[in-house]
Amino acid sequence: MNSGIKVIIVCLLAMLLLGGVYASSVMDFNPFAGREVEEVVEVAIEREDRAEEAAMDMTMEVTEPIRLKMVANLRRALENAEIDEEGKVVLDAVVRNRYNEFCNTYWMLFMPNVDDYEFEYLGAAAWHMFFIWDGKFGRFPDQISAQQMEKSLQELYMNSGEQYTTIEHRAYTKYVRYENGYYSLVPQSYNDNTFAYNPVDIWIEKSIDGMRVRATMHEYALDTKGHYQPEEQELILIEHTEEMGLSLDTVLMVLLESDRMGEFEVKRTMDIEFMIDNSDRPHIIRFDNGEETYRLD
Repeated sequence: MNSGIKVIIVCLLAMLLLGGVYASSVMDFNPFAGREVEEVVEVAIEREDRAEEAAMDMTMEVTEPIRLKMVANLRRALENAEIDEEGKVVLDAVVRNRYNEFCNTYWMLFMPNVDDYEFEYLGAAAWHMFFIWDGKFGRFPDQISAQQMEKSLQELYMNSGEQYTTIEHRAYTKYVRYENGYYSLVPQSYNDNTFAYNPVDIWIEKSIDGMRVRATMHEYALDTKGHYQPEEQELILIEHTEEMGLSLDTVLMVLLESDRMGEFEVKRTMDIEFMIDNSDRPHIIRFDNGEETYRLD
């Protein structure tokens, strides 16, 4: 965003906040109520920058540095949030946004069910690894060696035991082929909706090793790119864009941050437990995607 646009945003927000002139529709969807002017301006500008980056857009290229930055952002948001005596996080706009970014960055859409490195189906885990390997949706490596695959799985998924269990390297129907020590992806079509993840509850526990996070979340899927004829959910979103004068993606972000997703259908309810280490790398301990893994063998 150039400096001229930022100045305009600052002036407009200052006029609204200091003059007390709010349109009712804007106030209804304002997740910044009660904050200081400087904080409102900072978050509003940050929101527009994030909209340009399109963290929820599958066309975004998410390199490893960007991915780790998203994790660091989530950790910082959780550290700055209000926490009750039991470690439950008070969910504010920043936490909701950062958590959604984290889920999209690591493609929770395709993450396999796992519990302490025991995968419900290893084929689904290998399949997911292809999606986060290159950093851009729809662009996959031609092949991944068995050694590379196992190393990557051990880096992303946590094992509480002394040693990681040996995984069976083979072809997994529907997900991945395996030949001469290399995995390759089974071609198939993919959903190109925009996915949003709204946390229901988040608990954190800090230790010398980092931050342990437990969360329950709702997953939503909407077509914000106009690929198909709008259905009921998209029509609701379009109505809000007309009220707010913002793009579909930005309005979805506003609704998510202000916890106003009740009008939309919950696709899945998912549970996750993970550790963010002191290098801001995530290690998935447990993940339940709310569905039984599709398998043919």
